[in-house]
Amino acid sequence: MEEYSRSDQGPIAGGGTWYFLAFMLLIIATIAAFAMWNHVTPDRHLMLVVVPVLCAIPFAFLVSRATQVLRKIGRAELTTPYESLALGLPVTAIYTRPIKGDATLESVEAWLRLEEKVTRGSGKNKKTFTAIAQEQTLTPVTKASPTQIRIELPIRIPDAGPPTALVDGVELQWMLHMRLRMRGCPHTRSSFELNVLPAVVKR
Repeated sequence: MEEYSRSDQGPIAGGGTWYFLAFMLLIIATIAAFAMWNHVTPDRHLMLVVVPVLCAIPFAFLVSRATQVLRKIGRAELTTPYESLALGLPVTAIYTRPIKGDATLESVEAWLRLEEKVTRGSGKNKKTFTAIAQEQTLTPVTKASPTQIRIELPIRIPDAGPPTALVDGVELQWMLHMRLRMRGCPHTRSSFELNVLPAVVKR
């Protein structure tokens, strides 16, 4: 059976919530400036231009950090022996990421989570709420290389599970989360979805 590679879901630099809030701040400021443009005197137009520019700074900062990370260490992949994992079956996942220039890995933290996701509402009012049902800290093993970050992660989903499933409108999803502290570039994070079968694969 061929190994299976998963793409990194990030966030690359900073939590995803910060990107959302910074972007929404920029959008709201821009809409407000346009709405008020014809209702203020011309001498206040400059202020209406300055406000969105200032509100763009947080979003630009986050995008700049993400760009720095991608230039220094590229995109990550997680490789597992199988596309789907099984309850109680130990596997070693391999995390790889290219590094460039003077970027080096100082430390890494990794943990396995079972997340419960509930989606409520519909259309524009649809929102997804996530709760952590289980969490276990992993012990990553780093392999030194001047051109690549390579981390081995021993993973074992508990025998009692549960497997990946959708039960009564609640999505049960296993996730691997990682936090990498870097030298020579901004710190970064990675996350990967893990599809888990309801039983151990027989061999």
